[in-house]
Amino acid sequence: MPDDAAVGASQPQLQPRFLRLPRSGELCWFSGLSRSQMWLAVKAGHVRSHSLKRPGTRRGVRLVDAASLVEWLSSNPPAEISEARTQKGGAA
Repeated sequence: MPDDAAVGASQPQLQPRFLRLPRSGELCWFSGLSRSQMWLAVKAGHVRSHSLKRPGTRRGVRLVDAASLVEWLSSNPPAEISEARTQKGGAA
């Protein structure tokens, strides 16, 4: 019987393709960012997103492209991400 650690090491970790914005007051399970931080990144054009909405409806769902989110987070030093948070009024 194979060792559990060896089995886990041989299987690639699945990464989501899209993420929903977290609920207000919660953090994204994938990135640890708040809804506001993710929305600011989308609005500024740093992160790609897709809005799914039926014609004639007011509400839909916004899906964030996980790969572009990871790319943006990796390309920015932690200080820049913290500055975006403090500009919005949150704690650093």
